[in-house]
Formats: sequence, structure tokens, C-alpha cells
Amino acid sequence: MKLLTLMITFCYLLITVSTQASDEAENLAHTSKETRILHRLLQMEDHELIQLRQTIERIEKMSPEEKAALRARISKINQMPPNKVDELRRKYRAIPREQRRAMRARLMEATPEERARLRSELRTMTPKERQTALREKGILPPHPNENEAISPPSNNTNDTIDEAE
Repeated sequence: MKLLTLMITFCYLLITVSTQASDEAENLAHTSKETRILHRLLQMEDHELIQLRQTIERIEKMSPEEKAALRARISKINQMPPNKVDELRRKYRAIPREQRRAMRARLMEATPEERARLRSELRTMTPKERQTALREKGILPPHPNENEAISPPSNNTNDTIDEAE
């Protein structure tokens, strides 16, 4: 009986010690991650911190559905070939910053449901039809020369509306 009690006590001690070691390892990993993040933040310029703060505020205002949609878009972009991502970024940066902000503001005036419906409609359209629809809704500015053809991206980007700056 003493041997059984001793074995049970020993097992209990082993479980307790391994649980504590596991908790300490998790805390150390968490602390290490926080330290790396803090270190990176301290290396950032003030304008980068301002942009980060604005991005965090935008994310905080998103509904769970909007966050899921954004994660899906980011995942899709991460799966694209690098040259395609570079092309999308080049086209995005070609739009003046103030114009991008105005476009985003007009888009954000819509309810989350209206934005979701718009994204759904845009997925079914050709690039030219998307541009026309976005111009009609006031999200895109009028093209300087309406008769001039606008070259579409080389791959299908129907559901990659970039909302982040």
C-alpha cells in the first residue's frame, strides 16, 4: 500500500513539474515574442508608427466578416506569383495617395453589407465592367480619356480590392 501511495505521489509530482515547465516555456515564448515585437516597434520611424496605429484602428472597426474577408484576400495575394503581386502594387501606387484616400472614404460610406454585395457583383464582371461600375458608384474617379482603353491585369483579380495603404 505504501508503494502504491508513493508511486501515485511521484506521478502527481511529475505531472505538476511538467505542467509548470510547460507553462514556463509558454510564458518564455510569449515574452520572447513580445520582446521581438517591441524591438521592431522601437526601430520604426514616427510616420511608420502612425500608419501602424491607423491600420490597427481600421482593423478594430471591422466586423468579424470583414476581418475574415481581408484575411482571405491577403492569403490569396500571398499565393500569387511575386511578379503578379509586384504588378498589383505598382498599379496601386500609381494612384495618387489623396485619390486613394478619397476612393477608400467613398467605399467606406457604404455599409458592410453593401460593400460585400459590391465585391460579389465585381467578381462576376470583366475588368472594364468593374472599372465602369466603380466609376458610376463614385468610388473610382472618371478616367481622363473615357475612350482610351485601360489595360486589365494579366491574371484574374476579381476579389482583390485593396483597402489597406
